[in-house]
Amino acid sequence: MKFLSHRISWIEPSPLAKVLGRISELSKAGFKVISLAAGDPDPDVVPRKILAEISSYVIENIPGSVLYTPTTGVEDLRIELSKFIKEYDGYEAYPENIIITSGSTAALDLLIRILIDPGDIVVVENPSYVVSLYAFKQLGANLVGVDVYSDGIDTYTLEDKIRRLKNEGKKIKLIYTIPTGQNPSGATMSIDKRRHLLEIASKYDLLIIEDMAYNYVVLEGSSPPTIKSFDREDRVIPIGTLSKIMGTGFRVGWVVATDLIKKYVVSEKQPIDYCAPAISQYIAIEFLRRDVHKISIERSREVYRVKRDVMIRSIEEKIREAEFSKPVAGMFLMLRLPNVDGTLFAENLMEKYKVAVLPGKPFYTDDKGRDMIRLNFSRPSIDDIKEAVDKIGVLYRELKS
Repeated sequence: MKFLSHRISWIEPSPLAKVLGRISELSKAGFKVISLAAGDPDPDVVPRKILAEISSYVIENIPGSVLYTPTTGVEDLRIELSKFIKEYDGYEAYPENIIITSGSTAALDLLIRILIDPGDIVVVENPSYVVSLYAFKQLGANLVGVDVYSDGIDTYTLEDKIRRLKNEGKKIKLIYTIPTGQNPSGATMSIDKRRHLLEIASKYDLLIIEDMAYNYVVLEGSSPPTIKSFDREDRVIPIGTLSKIMGTGFRVGWVVATDLIKKYVVSEKQPIDYCAPAISQYIAIEFLRRDVHKISIERSREVYRVKRDVMIRSIEEKIREAEFSKPVAGMFLMLRLPNVDGTLFAENLMEKYKVAVLPGKPFYTDDKGRDMIRLNFSRPSIDDIKEAVDKIGVLYRELKS
């Protein structure tokens, strides 16, 4: 169509949205679909009764909860988040440097808009969160992936690639990482790699966007220090969200930015949505102020640890050929099914057995991941996890025979 811009060639539909749409169609047709696809928290883990009480209190007593807020967000929320970030992420985030966004996805989008020119190179983990990859692509970035292992990105290979690209005169802007409970792999980056990544960014004069979406869902041991907590040069731009402990539907996220970046993020945000939802912001204030987040974090860790272990045992019993790494944080694991096309497998699994998973291929920047699927263990019940893995095993054996 003649009225469309050239940028539409960069726009791709999200595979997650496609799967969720198909789940909705099948559900409306009367089918029960077990979803291991989306990264939602378990609604029974989220303290919904307390949130209901908070919601009622906010709407009845705070008239501003149904009005616009400042583009940067409600000041009291930024103050509460400043304390929360210091306790859980280990760095000082002053309220005046926090911008409240509609989830961390919006935070990333805003940063890309002010940092990336078409053709700029962004170094990402391979695999990485598919929605983030699409966000970069839709604004014209060229993605360079570096393999991820159980202890995080291969920082030595990363440095080699950056050195080569620099020598070729290529323009590299930043590195994007999800170091804790990485989506989709479940990997958690070691402390040594976190320090090395920051050293590389300093050496080659790059920024790091540190996505902390899963920092509060650590299933084993203590939370590792954030890359930002080591940062002395303002190279790390953190983005975060309450989605995994408060609920994805509230859409409360943030970016912590220096004055210059903050100025342009705010200016970019104003004509897009002006402000994050006011009602969600005021609920989040009480969620943090009343220490409800502590209840949610503790429940999440306990419940998701059990669900993860059930999923792993089921895979080991039902699909012995499958390969995966045990996640110590987050909500996902990537399952390799040898000699199977993951995309076709996911489609057949949905249509034949009414189990939803995501194919691994879209999470990669190259041809890897073709024999992989991503599984979520936070949202489904334990019984649904067992049934879903059993059906994955049945389909796998059918395709092999």
